[in-house]
Amino acid sequence: MNRSLREFLIDGYNLLHALKLNQNDLTLEQQREQLETRLLEVQNVSRQRITVVYDGQGRQSPRTEQGAITRVFTPSRITADDWIMDYIGSRGGNAGLFTVVSSDRMITSHAKAYGAARMTSQRFIDRWLSGRTPALNASRTATDGRLSDREVSAWLQIFEGKP
Repeated sequence: MNRSLREFLIDGYNLLHALKLNQNDLTLEQQREQLETRLLEVQNVSRQRITVVYDGQGRQSPRTEQGAITRVFTPSRITADDWIMDYIGSRGGNAGLFTVVSSDRMITSHAKAYGAARMTSQRFIDRWLSGRTPALNASRTATDGRLSDREVSAWLQIFEGKP
């Protein structure tokens, strides 16, 4: 399977909660903006599309904002969890092109049943947002542009879908 065709489908508030941003100092919109700025870096490195799904409190219909990162705000009667499960279920044989990012077991079990890859929010943070991602580190610190043996090994694990 071509990894460049994969897409991260992210349970937005679940990931925000796991990131533990200083919620007292930031509005919810500011927290989302910080998250999405960091996700743009992930997208640039991974070359995978990213869709972030948020609970759309008070909305009667879903709102989807297309851009570098797709943002989905669900209608008030549908949770982000339900939207993600319905969406993965509707992909049929293409569900395997998605990596669902959530620590919610119901979502990850549903994703597994349809053949989608799964990643907990904490694992996503550790792999992509912690600054320890080989490509993110290499782009910031490499002097000659070559990857170390450790970075090559990490990339091989990522591309082969191994932990």
